[in-house]
This record gives sequence, C-alpha cells and structure tokens, in this order.
Amino acid sequence: MQQQDPGEGGLALSFPYFPFMDVKDSNGNLLNDGDSVTLIKDLKVRGSSQTLKRGTVVKNIRLTDDPEEVEGKAGGSMMVLKAAFIRKA
Repeated sequence: MQQQDPGEGGLALSFPYFPFMDVKDSNGNLLNDGDSVTLIKDLKVRGSSQTLKRGTVVKNIRLTDDPEEVEGKAGGSMMVLKAAFIRKA
C-alpha cells in the first residue's frame, strides 16, 4: 500500500506504510525495529550446515512485510527468522 500526497498541508509518505501490522513473539509481546530477541529452540539454517542454538541473542532486528518474520544478524550473517521461534530479550 503506497500513500501519495493527500493535498494541502497533508503528510506524504513515500515508503510502504503498514499501519495495522503487529509482529508478536512466541509469548505474544509486540516486537519493534531495533529490539533484541532470543531464540527459543535450535534452528537449522537452510542451505548451510550451521545450526543456531537455543538462547542465541539476535540484536537490532528489523521488521519485514510479513508479520510472521523478522530480519536479524545471527551467526555472522543476516537471516530471516520466524517470530514463533523467538522471544523478546
């Protein structure tokens, strides 16, 4: 959903704006950009032999367009994590 200039004195948003999207962790807490989260179970990384261990802290997450996913740097690279497997730190 892209918003354009509404006219006189209005606020123009040039980025995708998702006003009703709430991203929740496994406990139901709301997540925001920049939060730190902890993995609640061991996760195998697709396309790699790497496993992210339970208790790994992922700092400075970013929310995506999908309310079930967040991005964060874990294991040395950026990864998309399912919100069902993380909790707010």
